[in-house]
Amino acid sequence: MGIAETAHFEGPEKKLKVTFAKEAPGLRDLPRAVWDEVLGAAGAAIVSSAHDACWDAYVLSESSLFVSDHSLTLITCGQTRLVDAVAPLLTHVPRAALSQLLYARKSEHFPQHQASTFDADAGRLAALLGAGGPCAQRRLGEGEHFVDLFDHAARGLSRRPDVTLEVLMHGPSAAACARFERDQAPAARALVASLAPGFALHEHYFEPQGYSVNGLADGAYVTLHVTPEPLGSYVSLELQGPPERVSRAEAQRCVAQLAAAFAPRSIEVLAYHPSEAWLTAADLHSAVAGYGVASREPLRAAEYHVAFTQLRPSTAL
Repeated sequence: MGIAETAHFEGPEKKLKVTFAKEAPGLRDLPRAVWDEVLGAAGAAIVSSAHDACWDAYVLSESSLFVSDHSLTLITCGQTRLVDAVAPLLTHVPRAALSQLLYARKSEHFPQHQASTFDADAGRLAALLGAGGPCAQRRLGEGEHFVDLFDHAARGLSRRPDVTLEVLMHGPSAAACARFERDQAPAARALVASLAPGFALHEHYFEPQGYSVNGLADGAYVTLHVTPEPLGSYVSLELQGPPERVSRAEAQRCVAQLAAAFAPRSIEVLAYHPSEAWLTAADLHSAVAGYGVASREPLRAAEYHVAFTQLRPSTAL
């Protein structure tokens, strides 16, 4: 990714997903200056963009932003202050139209260099959202790698259903990360294309190192980020789309292929679905060779069914 102010870049990301009621003004109608303002508050900036009938996709100085008519997903790494983006966003969209908000923060390699803690972030979000609906926060996972999650849902507001797959990997192999150096560009693109066949890919190589790619297809998006630093290496993938576009079999294949390609020391998988427990630990145990389930947790968050699974190499269990 971008160049950090500290000796080591922080690859693990913070993620914000905000959904507005279908009757709200369209987010894609907001001018570019609004997104520059929102991202600037978080400490990120737009590097490049791509668009299709459903999404505006932005590669950022720290990860990615995806905007549809009534939802957005903002993913940032490094020392960004992601929660600072929420208040300026809500000056441009009616707060009463806010349907769902999810904020997730992956366990960092260098938390001492962050501007805030997850607990402080969650407290600010709860105060900002006020009495607009129930909020909850929890920690998913065991050991040194985990995900902190805050969620909020305003009941009774209509929203378009979607599913999301997140694959978060610490300690990918050095050989796999080397495929994402600029002089290996054809190899990187071939791997990403095999992970997400049919997506129109839009990629960026950072200096001195780091790789981001966004892809769009048929109402869905995919994004992959590779932080190859020897200390703190990290890879993440997110795939989101309508339930009929992203199948359980496709998600299983994607996790299995990522595990085989990167051979990470740990994998955390989060699968969000509006109406069922989707991509469970049992699904992953049968699909991902060489890895076993270290922990699992089904939960509800912002009215999604969420299946959280930690995978570790079978030799480490």
